[in-house]
Amino acid sequence: MTQTDDILRMDAEGVSTAEIAARLGRSPAHVRQQRSRARRFWVELPRDLRPQLAPHAAARGVSVQTLIRELIQAVADDAMVDAILDDRTEDA
Repeated sequence: MTQTDDILRMDAEGVSTAEIAARLGRSPAHVRQQRSRARRFWVELPRDLRPQLAPHAAARGVSVQTLIRELIQAVADDAMVDAILDDRTEDA
């Protein structure tokens, strides 16, 4: 798990910026900067999906948010959107 993953996980758990910084041995400004950078790529999910993805993220040692980014990247790289969604009509 990366430091950014740790920051995002603790932030999602409601840990304050100051406490995150103390736990990681970083400045609060560093924590805010990392969180801000990560949120540029943030994907909002319905709350009920996070628990479903959490075991898969934990097995890979990443945050749910990182897992989502990696899944989307793999789907795009391998041109799998149509195969996964299977929502196209015969006429399309």
